Amino acid sequence: MSDAPRRRVYLVRHGETLYRGVQGGDAAAASQYDLTERGVEQVRALAELFRAVPVDRVVASPLARSFDTASILAEPLGLEVAVDEDLREITAGSYDGKTGHEIFSEVLAFFSSAATSWDTPYLGGETYRELRVRAQLFLERTVREPGWTTMVAVAHGGINNALLSVVLGKDESSGLLNAEQDFGCGS
Repeated sequence: MSDAPRRRVYLVRHGETLYRGVQGGDAAAASQYDLTERGVEQVRALAELFRAVPVDRVVASPLARSFDTASILAEPLGLEVAVDEDLREITAGSYDGKTGHEIFSEVLAFFSSAATSWDTPYLGGETYRELRVRAQLFLERTVREPGWTTMVAVAHGGINNALLSVVLGKDESSGLLNAEQDFGCGS
């Protein structure tokens, strides 16, 4: 038996967004969320579910879509949102000259292709291995932090997959974990 306190972490993917890419600090000052109207509705519905959960900490990625989602979830709970850089989405290289359709096609191919390895750069940027190391560091550091029992962590599809991969003990031999996540969903 361990004397360590029991902890619960709810992973939430941000609400539906138009991917404007504003950083969290700017989102806090913005008059409009970096979420679509539907995204705000998704998150408000999830917030209603969290009213019945004894949440004592809410953390978010620094990207506006996650920060805004976390803010909507935290407000009825009377909690502040802590921004954690390690929850940012997998970092891509340059999007210069690419259409939105081309970018989303490349994203889907990265996470679903058997040819993608842990060392394949994501659109020319961070590798899944680097993302997974960041996810593991977040979990290890967060579990050691005192003063909380139930946390809501609001992030993105890629980092959430890496976090789940760590928790499930997946290794390189099993490829990239690609759990489908709807906008505004919690797990």
